[in-house]
This record gives sequence, structure tokens and C-alpha cells, in this order.
Amino acid sequence: HNFPNRWFTRDDAYYYFKVAQNISEGHGSTFDGVNLANGYHPLWMLVNIPIFALARFNLVLPLRILLLVMAALHAASTILLYRLVSRTLSPMVGSFIALFWAFSIYIHETVVQYGLETGLTVFTLLLFLYQIQKFNRLERKGAEEIVQLALFAVMVMFSRLDTVFLVLLFGVYLIFRKTYLRYFLLGDIFGI
Repeated sequence: HNFPNRWFTRDDAYYYFKVAQNISEGHGSTFDGVNLANGYHPLWMLVNIPIFALARFNLVLPLRILLLVMAALHAASTILLYRLVSRTLSPMVGSFIALFWAFSIYIHETVVQYGLETGLTVFTLLLFLYQIQKFNRLERKGAEEIVQLALFAVMVMFSRLDTVFLVLLFGVYLIFRKTYLRYFLLGDIFGI
């Protein structure tokens, strides 16, 4: 009773859940078993498929497991946010922002509670920013570091497809990181 009334209150989440259940049962990417479905973000669907394979045994079990996965993503995002802010500003400011992020009811409702891709997108975006921060601190940047950063960028884009624009801006920033143009690009990134 609590899941549809207090947790997964957006119907979009149930579209993910049903399509993930149908994929796991071998019916393909379909909501109703007849028509093909699309319009979902691929990485979140990949997370949902093994979880909703358990719906054959119990319809509520996947919702409980998904709740734990979303809580783990939120906790990992909080840690990444602390590390990012602590390195940039100070550990005190990082602690304050991370605590606010972890315990704000509004953020909890928006990012965790709806059962959508938002928590995964936040996590992959923070992980990408953390990797960019590490990349900028490296003295020598080889092909391995660039490929690793590109893989994190792909994770961000597949977690939510409209983040492609943000990833492109950071790509341009990294290309022009040794020129003064990078400061204008940072302004564009923050503006967007």
C-alpha cells in the first residue's frame, strides 16, 4: 500500500517497471506485450531489468530492492558531492552541502522517492565531475585517462539522454582547457 501512495507516486516509474519486467521475461521492449516501447533512458532500464526479473516470484519484492538501490545511489552521490566540494572549497563547506543533500526532504522526494532515473543521473553526473576534477589535476594525460573519462561521459548520457548537451560542453571545455576560452565555457556550463 505504501509504494504507490508514498514512494513511487509517478506513473512514469511504473512504465519503467512493467517494460523491465517484460524484457526480463523475454517479451521484448514492450509495456502491454503487443506494441514496442521506447522513450526510456537506457542505463536506468538496465538497472531495472534484473530487479524486475524477480517479479515472477513476488510483485512487491522488486519495489523493495529498487528502494535499496536508490538509497545506495543517494548515499554514493552524497559521498561524491562531499569529495567534490571539499576539494574545491573546504571540508567544512563540503560537509554542510553533503549533509543538506543527504537529509533534505525536497531532494529526497525529487531524486529518490519517485523511482525514476533521477538518482542514477545525479550519481553518474557527480562521478563524471569527480573524474574531470581528477583529470585536470594530472600532470600527464594519456590515452587511458581520456578513454576512462569518455566512458564516464557515456554513462552520464545513457543515464538520461538530455545530458548529452552538458557532456558536449565539458568536452569542449577539456579541449580548450589550456586557453582563456575555457573561462567563458565555464560560464556557459553554469548558465545551462
